[in-house]
Amino acid sequence: MLPLAAMVALAAGELVARRFGAGVPGAGPLVQHLTLWLGFLGAMVAAREGKILTLATSEYLPAGAVRRGFGIVAGAVGAGAAAVHETGTAKSTTRSTASILPITIPSS
Repeated sequence: MLPLAAMVALAAGELVARRFGAGVPGAGPLVQHLTLWLGFLGAMVAAREGKILTLATSEYLPAGAVRRGFGIVAGAVGAGAAAVHETGTAKSTTRSTASILPITIPSS
């Protein structure tokens, strides 16, 4: 709730400050980062409650080996999508940015 209130306050402060020819330095990127973190928090709550979006085809199958198999395939598809996304992110990350990360990103 606090990040949402901060986002509203920053946006309102920026609106008022622009009326007087000024602005709130860094308000735009800060609101963007707070939006990202609110998304992370929402995803964590959804995962904890088991309501996260998945490939739901396996939910319509009767319990058993076939349903478990489809669940494994759905997990593999999700992992593959995450890997493809990570590959694109790693390629777009510059060397100077990669040097401050706590992990090693292989260069191509």
